[in-house]
Amino acid sequence: MTQPKAVAIFLIFQVFLCLGGFLSPAHADVVSNVLSTLNLDNQPMDVAASADGKLVFILTSGEVAIYDKQTKKITGRVAVDKGVDQISASPRGDELYATNSNDKTLSVITIDFIYQIDVSGLPFKGSVKAPVVIAVFDDYQ
Repeated sequence: MTQPKAVAIFLIFQVFLCLGGFLSPAHADVVSNVLSTLNLDNQPMDVAASADGKLVFILTSGEVAIYDKQTKKITGRVAVDKGVDQISASPRGDELYATNSNDKTLSVITIDFIYQIDVSGLPFKGSVKAPVVIAVFDDYQ
């Protein structure tokens, strides 16, 4: 009775060894493609992206450049202290968190986007040079 038990244990051990080869982690080749390259004026120190992936914030010495992935252009710049060495973006992309390791500080920077809307040729009331223009489109016939 001892020998059949030993044979059974040996066979179970062999099965586990064989299955171990089949159950090992899968390996895959990695394929990559550079979608675009942006030449910067200054050396990049850190990078962060908005949660929707539309904006990329690039930290250089003394500023954060805002890169719009759709237009493939720098659409804005935010001045920061020269000691800032890391950045992170809020999920909506309307705040930046900038850390300065030397000063042991965290700065929260709000970002507002101002869009120019071409209203030339549209009816208006008031001064043409008004800082705010509200356009009402109520004729949807």
